[in-house]
Amino acid sequence: MSSRNGGKERKNVLYLTLLLTMVSVFFSNVTKASAASIQPDNGASFETVISEAIQPTNETVTLSPTVSPEPTLTPDKEVEPTPTAALEPTLSPDEAVTPTPAGAPEPTLPPDGTVTPTPSDDTTPSITPSPTPVPYRSRTLPLMAEYDYIGKSVTGITNKKESVKALNKKVKKYGTLYGTGMPLAEYKSATGYHWVDMTEYNKEPVTINVDITKTMDYDTYVNILKKLSRYEGVFLYKIGKSTEGRDLYSIEIDMESTSKKKVFMLTGQVHAREFAGGTYIVKQFVDLVQKAQTDEKTMELLKNNKFVAVPIINVDGREALIKSPSKWTTQGKQLWKAYTNGTDGNRNFPGLQWGQVANGKKMISSISKKPAYANYVGDYAGSNSETKAMMKWIYHYTIAEQADFYLDMHQQGSIIYAGKTWQTKKQEQRCQVLRTGVLNVINKGSSKRKYGRVYESSLYGIRGEGSSLTDYAVSLAVGAKFSPAYGFSVFTDGKKEYPLLQVKDLDKKTVQVKEANKNFAAITVEIGYGTSYLGNSASTRKLLAKEYYNYYFDQLLEALPSIAK
Repeated sequence: MSSRNGGKERKNVLYLTLLLTMVSVFFSNVTKASAASIQPDNGASFETVISEAIQPTNETVTLSPTVSPEPTLTPDKEVEPTPTAALEPTLSPDEAVTPTPAGAPEPTLPPDGTVTPTPSDDTTPSITPSPTPVPYRSRTLPLMAEYDYIGKSVTGITNKKESVKALNKKVKKYGTLYGTGMPLAEYKSATGYHWVDMTEYNKEPVTINVDITKTMDYDTYVNILKKLSRYEGVFLYKIGKSTEGRDLYSIEIDMESTSKKKVFMLTGQVHAREFAGGTYIVKQFVDLVQKAQTDEKTMELLKNNKFVAVPIINVDGREALIKSPSKWTTQGKQLWKAYTNGTDGNRNFPGLQWGQVANGKKMISSISKKPAYANYVGDYAGSNSETKAMMKWIYHYTIAEQADFYLDMHQQGSIIYAGKTWQTKKQEQRCQVLRTGVLNVINKGSSKRKYGRVYESSLYGIRGEGSSLTDYAVSLAVGAKFSPAYGFSVFTDGKKEYPLLQVKDLDKKTVQVKEANKNFAAITVEIGYGTSYLGNSASTRKLLAKEYYNYYFDQLLEALPSIAK
């Protein structure tokens, strides 16, 4: 045999010898003949090999249930250790043994001799990931998607436009119609307009500061609204276009809540020169939302109430007076009031009061018969794009969402209008209550000028004034509907259509009209006093800033819910 084979044979002999020694404890009668058949190739006797490997057989051997590569010897006699390389047997490839990792316990042998496998460490239970939270969204757009604006807002009695001449034959007993009504197709287009969600959901909120003494142009205005929409519970919608193509925006504060919320509507600056309303509403909304981030009481108020606004309606007129005021000032030193196309936005709505004069009365002299800086009612009812945008906005919140209050901000008389003379006394009383509540807020602590009340003439609406924002909203709330024949709002009993000329006063019960919003109240607030409060000069901005704080406009929104109780 080669030396490589001889070494292998020697190792095998030693390995078997160790096993036999252990067995000899139990079987002392093993014969030397059985072991003699195994001879090492170096010629040494079996006994010699044994004597070199172990001590005499009278030593005690301790058995362990775990197989060990070496026997455990009693300490009464030392044994010269054999080098590891000389003792470890070499196994053939088919006898390969997977080594036990360092530190791992050896398997325990149960009585039956089977090895119980160690459980795998990979026993971590599977975890189903939690669903990603869905951010809160206002119900405004989903409600719009399912609401039948046309079916609910049109009389359903007539279906096409009639000429003014033909209509005048119907109403000659009561008065005269002089204005052209709104085409049904345009009415459908206005009420069917799809608002666009412009809310900046994925941007981090930042601190916003609205300084009334600084100019707020269109770009600044839009930038503020977009930043405000980053706050949780604030939503921004594009609701239409201006005459010159600028986007018109509506802003909502509608915090996530299970409460049945009261809804408060605000609009500002339908008249170009009346900057106060637009600037005030922007500041009111910004400051209220930011206060709620650290004030628990304010946040609770927002969770129980919804605030909606179109802060600036006449965005073109505001921008014109900021960029080139001299161009938009009349020879009589009057700042521009209308839209830039000469239509007065607060007379252009297709409400109950559109284009009619009662018998024996004259059209009021201030009404212009052509486009002008002020008081032209428009080419026809609802002719301006801003009017169309506001028609849907007003209808949605007044009727679809059943708003409680509507405040329209104007200038410049330090007065508040409330109610319409053709409403029922009960309906008008709600408007009076709202006015009283607002006066209590803005007049507290004032030692000089105070805001007061103004009452409309009993002829209001039947002298050719046209129809304003609040006129239109109140028309809808009391139950008036759009007539395709007339092209503006009329009363109806489900069988016939009755223009305001024919009814004049709902308390007289000429016709039974089902009220569409039994909690609605609207007022018009005129901010400041005198022409020095109009426009955007530096001195005007300072006056408006003082007015805002001196008359507690900074506290007005928070006071509305208590007035509504």
